[in-house]
Amino acid sequence: MSFEKMKGKSLKLFRGKKDIEALSLFRDILLKIENKDPDVSDLPNHKVVEEKRNIYNNMLASIYRILSNQEITDKDELTAYLDEYKEYLDQYLIIARKTATEDLKTWSENIILILFENSFKIAILRDASDISDTEIQKESLRKDIKSLYQSFVNCFCRVNEFAEIMFSEKYLDLLYYERRNVNRGGYSGQNYLNALWLSELFLEPDMIKREPRTAKIRAAVMNLLSEIVLYSPLEEDDKRFGRERKAIEWLNKSIDEDPDNIYAKERKSQLTIFITSAEQINRFKHDAVSKIETIRGTIKKAIDLTSSSIVQETLKSTEASIDYILSSFRLTQKGIAKSRRIDLEKLFEQFNEDQLEKRITGKKRLIESDAGYILLILKNLIQNSKEAYGNSAYQKVRLSFDYDTKTFKVRDYAGGIPSDLVHNDKLYEPYASTKGIYQNSGLGLANVKEACRLINAELSFEIISENSEKGTEFVIKLNEEEED
Repeated sequence: MSFEKMKGKSLKLFRGKKDIEALSLFRDILLKIENKDPDVSDLPNHKVVEEKRNIYNNMLASIYRILSNQEITDKDELTAYLDEYKEYLDQYLIIARKTATEDLKTWSENIILILFENSFKIAILRDASDISDTEIQKESLRKDIKSLYQSFVNCFCRVNEFAEIMFSEKYLDLLYYERRNVNRGGYSGQNYLNALWLSELFLEPDMIKREPRTAKIRAAVMNLLSEIVLYSPLEEDDKRFGRERKAIEWLNKSIDEDPDNIYAKERKSQLTIFITSAEQINRFKHDAVSKIETIRGTIKKAIDLTSSSIVQETLKSTEASIDYILSSFRLTQKGIAKSRRIDLEKLFEQFNEDQLEKRITGKKRLIESDAGYILLILKNLIQNSKEAYGNSAYQKVRLSFDYDTKTFKVRDYAGGIPSDLVHNDKLYEPYASTKGIYQNSGLGLANVKEACRLINAELSFEIISENSEKGTEFVIKLNEEEED
């Protein structure tokens, strides 16, 4: 087959993403060029260089797609592809170094950037597959990334279109992708470690020289690091607002690097205001809780002193409301559960909302748990159900408890939960609301989930349909040991 026909067929396979077949044909074309076959011997030198450059670029893209889109379980096959990628990349960069400056201007900026990104990910895959020890793997990857970065900079920064800053920005894109994953639900924490480690690697002196023209890039990495530590899923605060204070430290470094860094200045101001406001709120909460507990103690004494059953009932109702308020304060601070034996029938007496049906089944006994948090959970769920009905006069809600399974259930017939909250795992997120136009703060279910976590209870729900009425039933299963 002639050179032109082979080239046409290989490109057709490549564009059709038949990468294994295309890669095989690319190898044959490269061999034809290297052997100076008759149909390529008349090509001028600059044309030969251009053809080899394009072939290497397509071969690298094909290997990357094979490794990205196919699950290669055979270790030898994976190693062969990785070795082949490294070999072709080395040849590609040799061409770039030897090519005259004017010719470099014809190289597509987009192709170079994509190749850099692909090569970066291949370097990670290579070290992850070759080395089992994490620390050795990290050191090997450190060397590979630095070598890769410097190779691209040395090859292409001789021309303005391929300046060092361009590659730095691409590196930032890769870091930002990892940082975004940190903010998504369901992360393992590995994305945080990747983003943190790669960011710090970038700031090492032999990675990018510290000089005026790179100041903005270094400052941008420091801005990114401030966000990474702020959303760290792995580190516990070593002091109050520890993450915010660490973020401010990086923002200060960013401002030192680039005094005109508007983002860093505004973000620092936001975090400083947040810390100051939160500290003032915490001081208020501490003072408020202290005074409320004093009032609660006074009410307890008054209950013992009065002989009037009406006054006693009124004071007990007030005491229950105070317990609810104190539990809400504890929840905001993720306070540990205060377990004690609970009489569920007495606890149920505190729920007297209109159209509330109450039911207790099973053998009666005392249950060990945190009464304040249970009260908070059930009140929030009942209130959520009531608000889900909107302005309807019909607002039936059923509250039940079964001693045998230690399970609470709160059921309504308000039409169910919007599908976008159910299917996107957003139901328990703060500011998500099940109530449509009737929504308030959207914190009710978020508080319910947190309180269930603190008392070690399982929280679930299901959409129910009963006598043509559609609604929602929340289930809270206690896992604490019971007391007889």
